[in-house]
Amino acid sequence: MNNVSFEKELRNTFITESKEMLDETENIFINLEKNPTDFSQYDKLLRIIHTIKGSAAVVGIDKLVHFTHVYETLFNISKK
Repeated sequence: MNNVSFEKELRNTFITESKEMLDETENIFINLEKNPTDFSQYDKLLRIIHTIKGSAAVVGIDKLVHFTHVYETLFNISKK
């Protein structure tokens, strides 16, 4: 496997896995919308966002890294 094929496969894996993680976040937000004081899934949500941020950095999607970093920071501030 050459470098171009590897990078393409890495990006495709990132896209697939990120979609799955975002589906999980949708369920967390739906539950939070129903019960705004229930932060029992908060840590899981932050882990997902942090994982997406790190994975985006690995595949070189800098704008997504920046966006998720800002989002993660704002989410942490709003929880306090």
